[in-house]
Amino acid sequence: VCNAVAVARLLNATLVIPYFKHHPFWNDPSQFEDIYDLNHFMSTLKGDVKVVTELPAMYSWSTPSFYWGRCLDRPNCMTFLPKHTTPKWFFQHILPIMERYEVAAVDGFEHKLTFEGLPASISKLRCKVNFYALRFVKPIRDLGDALTLRMRTKTLSGDPLRNQENSTKKYIGLHVRFERDMLAYSSCDFGGGQAEQKALASFRYQVWSNRVIKALKRPSDLRRNGSCPLTPEEVGLLLAAFGFTATTPLYIAGKAVYGGPRRMEPLKSLFPLVENKHSLATRQELAPFRNFAHKLTALDFRVLFNSDVYMSNAAGNLPNVLTGHRSYFGPYASVHPDKARLATLLSDERHATNWTSFAERAFAAHESRMGAIEPRKSRYSVFRCPAPDCMCLRSNSRD
Repeated sequence: VCNAVAVARLLNATLVIPYFKHHPFWNDPSQFEDIYDLNHFMSTLKGDVKVVTELPAMYSWSTPSFYWGRCLDRPNCMTFLPKHTTPKWFFQHILPIMERYEVAAVDGFEHKLTFEGLPASISKLRCKVNFYALRFVKPIRDLGDALTLRMRTKTLSGDPLRNQENSTKKYIGLHVRFERDMLAYSSCDFGGGQAEQKALASFRYQVWSNRVIKALKRPSDLRRNGSCPLTPEEVGLLLAAFGFTATTPLYIAGKAVYGGPRRMEPLKSLFPLVENKHSLATRQELAPFRNFAHKLTALDFRVLFNSDVYMSNAAGNLPNVLTGHRSYFGPYASVHPDKARLATLLSDERHATNWTSFAERAFAAHESRMGAIEPRKSRYSVFRCPAPDCMCLRSNSRD
């Protein structure tokens, strides 16, 4: 969405509210206005880009169904955009389509517009969209903030503290991402034996056929180079090494952990105050969100954003954008585990069997990975690393 707005400004074009594809994996029909505050989006960008919710009647033929599955057959539809594309490419390829057909349909903008060498006004606009124009709809914000409050009033017994001094507690937002698709794609061995390996390999083949290059490598090599997600147990050990204790509440985002309660038991033994959106919210509160994966993800995003410390177990769009938001409006601590270093520590008997040694080295390995704002490196995303590109817009509003 941020790139679509920036390209519309580059080409002096009117932007139609982006259409979200219905992906069979997520099975979620949600559209832009189901997730984002449409009126806020349009009013925030007023004066920057003309935004409309639908095309004029003379272009009524241009609908998502007109292009879906047939983009290559439509001369005004562009299905392939190179990554990190420069403005020149859009002038050469998209502008002629608009001049000829007056409507250009572009299939996918993610990671397509370069982060280098853009006009300052375009960079500033993209930051404005990401940090201010894209605001969740009120039901997501309200329930997310209510769950945040419940996390801050949890005790070891699970009862809320009422009318007591210092009743507000801090909590950790945890994106465990130990889910079947993530594990299958990683091609790693998670200690579940041959049955687990065969099940994950079968799922990997069903979804990606033989297109996962990692599957050609040995699991031990993948673990050593940091390519394997941490197990819930390893996540718990790392948090304990940082000094967090059994009284620290954890909010866990995402879907059910692969392997069920058995996988979660070691983490819960270290941190009994484990909660998620399903344990914190009532069935009635979650009813409007059920069966809508994107709404549930947005709800998690809100609670993770509000957390005092955030730790992600995986790379991807959600942790990148969330880390960027926490840096921009904070900085608030966002920890990204050094999985290669942890694999080394856990495989070294000197440290793996000596808690003090392990904790000291694990903490030392992450002192520079605790969310301090660092200047964006070349080709890195402003959504993950907002400094210095976006900081001229910075305010304290976190809404």
